[in-house]
Amino acid sequence: MNPPPPVAPNGGAPPGGLAITPTSYSSLYRTAEDPLAGDYGPWTAAHAVGGTNTPASIRETMLTTSNSVPKAYLMMVPGLQGTPVIKMVYRPELFRSVPGVPTPHDGQVYCNATDIGPGNQITTAVFPPNAFHMANEVRAPDTASMAAAWAENPQAAFLGPFAPEAPNTVLYRSRFLMIVPQPYIPLFLGATLKPKEAWMLLATAIFNDDRAVSCAPLLEWLISACTLLPAAAGQDSQYPVVHEALVVPIPDHALALHRWQLVLVDLPQLAGASRSQDQAIMHAISAFQQANVQTAAAAQLDRVAARAPKLPSSRFPSSYQTLMHVTGAASENELPTIWHDLANAAKSEYRQTLAKGFVDASERPYAATESPPLVDKETLNIFLQMTLTPHTLDDLELGLQLYRFVPGPDIHESQTHVRNELFDLVYSGTTTPSLSDIQALASTKVFIPTDQYGLTTALQRHSLALEVYLGPQHPFCVFYRTWIKKGWLRNETEIRHFNAEFYHDLPGKALSYGKFSRWISLRINGYLRWLPTTGIATPLPDLYAFGTLIANRENRFPPIPSRYLESVQASRPVVIPAPAPARPVAQLSPPTGLAQQSPARTSEPERNTERDTNPRPIQAIKTAFAAIGLRVKKCYDLLEPPKRAHGFICLTYHGSERGSCFKACGKAPSHRVLSAEDQSDLIEYCGLVQAAKEAAA
Repeated sequence: MNPPPPVAPNGGAPPGGLAITPTSYSSLYRTAEDPLAGDYGPWTAAHAVGGTNTPASIRETMLTTSNSVPKAYLMMVPGLQGTPVIKMVYRPELFRSVPGVPTPHDGQVYCNATDIGPGNQITTAVFPPNAFHMANEVRAPDTASMAAAWAENPQAAFLGPFAPEAPNTVLYRSRFLMIVPQPYIPLFLGATLKPKEAWMLLATAIFNDDRAVSCAPLLEWLISACTLLPAAAGQDSQYPVVHEALVVPIPDHALALHRWQLVLVDLPQLAGASRSQDQAIMHAISAFQQANVQTAAAAQLDRVAARAPKLPSSRFPSSYQTLMHVTGAASENELPTIWHDLANAAKSEYRQTLAKGFVDASERPYAATESPPLVDKETLNIFLQMTLTPHTLDDLELGLQLYRFVPGPDIHESQTHVRNELFDLVYSGTTTPSLSDIQALASTKVFIPTDQYGLTTALQRHSLALEVYLGPQHPFCVFYRTWIKKGWLRNETEIRHFNAEFYHDLPGKALSYGKFSRWISLRINGYLRWLPTTGIATPLPDLYAFGTLIANRENRFPPIPSRYLESVQASRPVVIPAPAPARPVAQLSPPTGLAQQSPARTSEPERNTERDTNPRPIQAIKTAFAAIGLRVKKCYDLLEPPKRAHGFICLTYHGSERGSCFKACGKAPSHRVLSAEDQSDLIEYCGLVQAAKEAAA
């Protein structure tokens, strides 16, 4: 292998043979004679995995043998940014008790974690009890292939993970800590290195000294430190030899004296300082305490920060100021709950988090509705991208508009559930979407309200969504839900009278609700458009003017953009064709008596032959009607069908095999997707007719 160029030479005697008086461990190990004379094979092998050595025996040897051979170890610990780093600990020593004078340190092993610093300060740490336990096995490049591996990944901080069949790789298993021969100790004393830096530094020196064989266990440990494990369930870390962070105690007089006496044994020249030994000890204690308290405080802050909830500014850094402006929040903590929940949710949990926000909002006692809408991908994106309003007024699909909350046919709701499940799977990373999946997720369908129920539901759900976005006590949200209850819902009778005067057929009446929604939506969008610039001081829209228009019979409502009317046939539960020619109001006067309520058959030329076809028939209704075995008129003769505010429910449209009925049918208002209650009542009606038929027989 061709190692990288040399980084640092081994030490040696200074020029001229002058004697050196070391005042630090770096200078001590750089200038002292190597007691092993370069023969490190047995020394490093004693710390390798395999043979008869055990973690306990290695630790016992460390504590009971002479310190003439330096005891310094590399270990991998978590870094401040989460990425592990390599540090050195050295000079481990057992704290021995004094008879009759117990201390908290008795029987504990301590070591140095830094070199001698200014003021003779040095950091003491607890030597890890599991230092010599076996770390995780890892597949990594063999020693000769490391240079090529780094060359192939020059920007990488780590290598791997590697598959079992990867060429030029072998399995390594090391202990958590690894011994370092004396000549290489100064490279690491007081340093904090990334694994790649440690490899380049130490491997260079070892290869330059031609000691790759005798230092093989050390090189293998370094290779393990530079390589990632494959991700696996239940695995704590992808770093094979990473250890827990060092424990740095706050030293008392006993511990400081113990460690300082060891320093004076190794560096006796420090005893000749101008101050007394006690002064040195007290200074050391003070330095220990200051450094360790700072270290402990920093670690505590890191732990607190890791556990602390994330603020919306961390998730929405470029737009949270605008969010604070439109919501009227005085501080980040006052933002509506949903923004804090999204900031702390995983990406795969965004949609469920927003859905829960809708549910929570619907459970408030003052909420406009107790029935929250389904949250789909489009609604989620509106929140994440903070697009309250569309770019153009004629775009009904973008922004947080009421059209997003118009109830669609049952089949649409089922499809939305399926899309949501697919969306959750894709964003959880558990599946790879196909082309058809992508196409399904790309749907942005909205519906136009065509009756009182549809528009009321849309308004209530829209109010709920804005409360989640802006906060329930936002001035507009308070105004909006109050208007729905005291303005809109109280206009129901007037709306019916209004429609009777201006729209003389079902298509026209259906279309009127689309125009009403357009009038309301334009005024709300106008208000929301100003929010980012004027904030909560934006004048509220005069939605109560709607009631005035209705009461005064002022038919001044804007039309629905034509492109949405063109597609309404395929997407709406109620078909909205162009308005039919007006018919005299007198012809629409409801007849009296059951016989007149039953559908009388007229001559075909007098009847409008255009038909409404049921696009979403309910099979249970068709089955129940087929079981009777009678024509629709005979059923009506036996028993009148279920009646609602808009009139009777049409059995021909919902139950016949043909699945259609004349547009001019007197029961045409029921030519729509029925509610669950209406479906149940119509099925029950068929059963009652069957019973009446059997009784008559």
